Amino acid sequence: FFFALDAMPDWNDPSAVVSDIQKAGVKKATLRWKDMFIRGVLSGAILGFATTLAFTATVQSTHFAGSMIFPVGFVMIMLFSLELVTGNFMILPVTLQCGHITAKDLVASWSIVFIGNFLGAVLYAALYAFTISDGFTAAPAPVVFALVHATYAKTLHYAKLGAARGFAACFCKAVLCNWMVCMGVLCNM
Repeated sequence: FFFALDAMPDWNDPSAVVSDIQKAGVKKATLRWKDMFIRGVLSGAILGFATTLAFTATVQSTHFAGSMIFPVGFVMIMLFSLELVTGNFMILPVTLQCGHITAKDLVASWSIVFIGNFLGAVLYAALYAFTISDGFTAAPAPVVFALVHATYAKTLHYAKLGAARGFAACFCKAVLCNWMVCMGVLCNM
């Protein structure tokens, strides 16, 4: 081997992990609002890009290919130190609980990053819709039908469950998805 196996720890000290979370939280909460917003917009656009790229791969090859491509967007967000509101949902409360930021810092960061993520995704969607349809003049590409079909299938599935059960199923899936994103953020520390 090129490295000694006994030199690699097989665990991270929990107090060191919490310390890293606090440092990241302070850094995130003290960003200038313009930087926070721009990083949020870029994250929203990158996730939009990753989604359409994953759907394109699925249409052109297999579901496996699409599922392997989507995480690349998340990895890009982590590597570029951008702002994703779901990661901030994990990091900032820990930092607040430890007394390193205020509730005002937390709410301001969550709000600015959420708005940035949303606007970035909407901007990307508008640009993608324009380009995929040749300026809204051409028939939709097969990937558009795949996106629409997935949207209808999920919505109709939740509707069949009824209002309470459908909402509960959708909410639980969102919690699990965000939990997975938070674990990815934690692994990046």
